[in-house]
This record gives sequence, C-alpha cells and structure tokens, in this order.
Amino acid sequence: MNTGITWDKLYQDAKDKFGHDLDETTLIRRANRLIDEIKVVNLPTQIRNQFISYCYQFERYALPTDYKTEGIISLRYDNRVDNNRDRVYVRDEEPFGWNNRRFSFLDIEDWNSKEDIDIASIYADKGQESLWLKNGRADQVKQEISLCDSLTEWTGSAGASNLTLDSNVKQEGDYSINYDVSGTAPILTLNLTTAIDLDEYINNGIIRLFKWLPTVPSSIVIKIGEDSSNYYTQTISTQADGLLMDNENVNEIEFSFKDATLTGTPDMSNVLYFEITLNFATSTTDTDFRIDNIVAYKPEQLVFEYYSFYLVKDENNAWAEYLTDGMNESINILPEWRKQFVKGLLLEEMDKTGDKRLEAYEKSYTTWLDQISRKWPNKSKKIGSFYY
Repeated sequence: MNTGITWDKLYQDAKDKFGHDLDETTLIRRANRLIDEIKVVNLPTQIRNQFISYCYQFERYALPTDYKTEGIISLRYDNRVDNNRDRVYVRDEEPFGWNNRRFSFLDIEDWNSKEDIDIASIYADKGQESLWLKNGRADQVKQEISLCDSLTEWTGSAGASNLTLDSNVKQEGDYSINYDVSGTAPILTLNLTTAIDLDEYINNGIIRLFKWLPTVPSSIVIKIGEDSSNYYTQTISTQADGLLMDNENVNEIEFSFKDATLTGTPDMSNVLYFEITLNFATSTTDTDFRIDNIVAYKPEQLVFEYYSFYLVKDENNAWAEYLTDGMNESINILPEWRKQFVKGLLLEEMDKTGDKRLEAYEKSYTTWLDQISRKWPNKSKKIGSFYY
C-alpha cells in the first residue's frame, strides 16, 4: 500500500530545483492549494474502506466525514445488497431496469416509492448527504427493549408528563408513546419487570429507536443498564445518519455501545433500566413528543468502499485534509507524480523571480493534471439527480 511521500522530501526537492532559499510556510500554503486542485478527481490513493453497522429495520446511516460525492459506493451484504460493482443485474431486473454500476441520488418521494427490496442509495437532505439502505429481510440478531405498545413500566419525570398511547403516529407495532414536556431536561424512564440480556451486544452492538421532536433539543442522553447507578450512557446531538434532528419528521436515533461511557459496573445480562433525556438550551413547553420501537442489534458490518478527499497523513499516520506547518507529514500521491507535484510547488516562486523555466514548468504541471483528470475523472452529479 502506498504510504505517501513525506513533506521533508518534497520540500528538499523544491529547494534543489529552485536553487535559492524558499520560505517553508509559504510553500506549505502552495502545497495545500495544489492538494485542492488534485483532490477534485478520483485517485486510486483516495480509495478507503469503512464498515457500516447495518440493521434491517432502519434506513438512515452516517457517511464517513471524508466521503466524496464523486466517489464510488460498494455495499456488500452476503452479495445481496450491492449497489456498485460486485453484483450483475439482469437488464429488466427491478428496481433499476438496467445494469447499475454506481450509486443514485434519490429525493424523499422517490425513496418512499420503492418497495422493501434491496436498495442502497446516497440521499441528499438539506444540502447534506447520508447513506440510506433498505431491504425486507429479518434474519438478524436483535433484542427488543420496548415496542412502546404499552405504558406499563414507563414513567415521566423532570417535566415529562401526560404519557399516552398514540395509534395515529407510529413506526412499528400498534402504538407509539406520546408525552408532553416542560423545563430543560424532561426524562422518560423504562423500568423493566423482566430483565433482558444485552451482554453479547456491548462490543459492537447498537440501539436504534424512533423519536418525534416537535421542539428539537440540543442533545439527547440515553442510559441503558442494570439500574440507575450502573449503566452505559451516550449523549447524542444528531440523527443516526449525522444530519440534524428534525422537528417535522420522524428521527432515527442511534446509541452505540462502543461510543458510550460506563458508569458503575452494570451486569448487562440483567438489563432492567432504560432512560432517555431531552436537553433543551432554554426552558421548553410543548406537546406530542413520541418514542417508538427501541431495539438492540448486533448489526451486519457492511463494507463501504468510497473515495476520500483526504490526501495527507499526519505524523501519527492519521488522515488529514491539509499539511500543517512544522510537521513532517506525507502526501498520499503516487511516487511517479513526485516530480510534477514539485514543479507545481515552484510556479508561484518562479513567477515572482522571473525564472525562465516558468513557462515550461507550468505547461508540464498543467499537462500532468489534465492527464490524471482524464484517467480518474470527477464523477460528481448535481445533488438530487439520478446517477445510474
């Protein structure tokens, strides 16, 4: 695997070619501008893999923070969900109608018109993107915490009141739980009379639930454990796909055990306690908050293959968007591109000093950038359009 070319080497190359002193800070700023020019294409050095924790009853998932719209997507679920390269579609096979080789942008109406069959899509919402998955299979390890079809075992406190069953607005089962809020931190608590075993979920498990929020809180705090002194807790400020919480539509909320904080020493084979708190910045009074279908999953780990816009690795070998002054970081470009990148570094300095090599260096760099742009073109499509 290519580990990149260190900045120290590129800086020394530039000094050797230029033949004069160069200000390193100025040159780093130029290098970062070159990175902006290069990263608009899809380079082999930008391909990444990440796992998506997928549970079939829920649709919305977060994309990696360094994901590029211009990239490819490959989602594999035992070769049954694959919206890119490893599955061959018959020309008339639903739902795509022809061989699909890339992802698609779908608006909410188009997405909801699809049946519960294998679909993988990038969904654009309010200018942001999230990954939406859908299929109708139910073969997955899960543990129901509450279907929210009964008020038994539920209590409200700190401003959560008037708990009722709501058959009109729900996601699963017969009801959701509807309640009113007042104050800054209303709490719903579930005290189970029969314990459930979540011990096998604490490594990579997640909890998903549906939430309606007439007034959007600044954060949601979820606790799950043996009792009110021994539990896992997580503070959540976005929906499961990373988008902001919504006051008009249902929100998919995810609790992840690997990101949670441990309080006490809970016996997770004897879970009796669940609590959800809405934190508001100011005192809030509103009605018709709802919660539905709280389920723990051992999710499928789908491989998500994508293009990143990160080309830099810092001194700790972590991906970064740009070089940092004073650090010997590496730029993840192919070794054969080293000479052309250095030529691009020197263009501004040569222009300032009237260097006779400027025209030749500029032509060489521009030709190289055009060549890689044609070989690995930018495949971006306008948000909200289809790309099959």
